[in-house]
Amino acid sequence: MTANHAEKILEVRGLTKTYGGEAKKGAKQPTPTLDVLKGIDIDIYRGDVVCLIGPSGCGKSTFLRCLNRLEIPTGGSIKFEGIEVDDAHIDAVRQ
Repeated sequence: MTANHAEKILEVRGLTKTYGGEAKKGAKQPTPTLDVLKGIDIDIYRGDVVCLIGPSGCGKSTFLRCLNRLEIPTGGSIKFEGIEVDDAHIDAVRQ
């Protein structure tokens, strides 16, 4: 639920995270890929209460880890209070 004229504090667009696909040392083929997050879009406004629910293994923790940059997303963008959350700006966002 969003209040009128509320300030957008989090904007996520097209967030993706894929694991695997790397060739292990000595392996003849790369590991299979697993798409965990597939194009997540969400806007969260100041005052919103948000709950992530879903079955085990559906990507809830991976989504949260991508938001705080404990995991690096494969694609998409994250803006917190208008600042792009990427390696170049992570210290500013964490303050």
